[in-house]
Amino acid sequence: MKNNKSTKSPTSSKGAPKKNQRIGLIIFMSLVVIAALICIVMFVPFGKYDFSAAPTTSISTDGNFEYSIPLDPASPWAKFRANDLQNGRTPVEPAANDLEPWSHRTGKGIFSSPVVDGDGYVYVGSADTYFYCFNPDGSVKWSVKTGEIIDSSALLDNQGFVYFGSGDANVYKVNRETGEVIWKSAAHSVEEVEKEFGIKTYNVNWFEGNIGILQDGTLLAPNDNYLVYSLDRETGDKKTIFLSNEMVWSLPSINIETGKLFFASCNQILQNVFGYDLSGKREWLSGSFGTVAATTMLTNTSEKGAVLVGGFDGYLRAFAQDSGKLLWKFGTKDHIYASPAQLSDGTIIQPSTDGTLYAINPETGRAIWEFDTLEPIRSSPAVDGNDNIYFGNGEGKLYSINPDG
Repeated sequence: MKNNKSTKSPTSSKGAPKKNQRIGLIIFMSLVVIAALICIVMFVPFGKYDFSAAPTTSISTDGNFEYSIPLDPASPWAKFRANDLQNGRTPVEPAANDLEPWSHRTGKGIFSSPVVDGDGYVYVGSADTYFYCFNPDGSVKWSVKTGEIIDSSALLDNQGFVYFGSGDANVYKVNRETGEVIWKSAAHSVEEVEKEFGIKTYNVNWFEGNIGILQDGTLLAPNDNYLVYSLDRETGDKKTIFLSNEMVWSLPSINIETGKLFFASCNQILQNVFGYDLSGKREWLSGSFGTVAATTMLTNTSEKGAVLVGGFDGYLRAFAQDSGKLLWKFGTKDHIYASPAQLSDGTIIQPSTDGTLYAINPETGRAIWEFDTLEPIRSSPAVDGNDNIYFGNGEGKLYSINPDG
């Protein structure tokens, strides 16, 4: 009977382990190389994109702020998120003063962020339907009655006017010295939107998004009727209209070098982050999964810069400005309502309603540090000239923390 067992010579039995060791070493080294490549892709994922922070707004020798858009040059905070990139950063450094703290109770809640001019006058709207100008001592200088609540932030331009939107479907231009209303610009009604643009919307056309401005002085005003308006600031006439797919609370950020603007919508299902040119042509549509109430932020004005925004699905996302490509996403434990900020070294600061303020590496999308307040954070952080970070939480506390957390 034939013996089916294989027989090995002493030489082959000694050589087999060495051969297997060589094969194992080759496989191991191959896995090491693959792992290294994966790490490179993970930690330097998009080398051609520019995540560096734009320079802080400079201050001229006369003490004015040299904004790249026509904001009040004497104001340290003339619009929501401070500047065209909307990074929430000002060159102002904290200093002691002899001013007395003050407060003023309006008829109802205040849901918007105030703006302040160079002389200390504060401008803010209230749910009591009035828009207020407060003197530096907290007394009312003037107020303007509108037809509905005001829950969006105003803008101070370089010509002595303040602009704000109201729930009564109007944008207002007001003389900052006298409180005189110069013009009102009305949004399309729901019926007009359906007839003119073929878009069926909710039964509302409030201006709940904050007011922005382009380099040439054209105003930007997002509306609940799915439209973002550009308005002539001299007359209030409508210019370009940017179409969305839901209500827009997100103030467009502007790349003044490329002439592109970026905003997001409240759509919960479809893609909801938009890239447009200034003619009104949509260049790309990308998305979050869930409502976006926050305002977009640009890292810089490079063609290869990133645009960041967080959504109600709890993720902060970075998109390529030139294509809308998702570069990375960072997950929190609850929805994101607040807009991001950026420190001078590029670090991204993002609050979440999970109660935590996150510092995020702008290139990798990974956490650098976390600061937990134990209560929801819905306020968008402000950053001063020393990179100190200021924000409030749901417990009613105001925090100031160092850039290292």
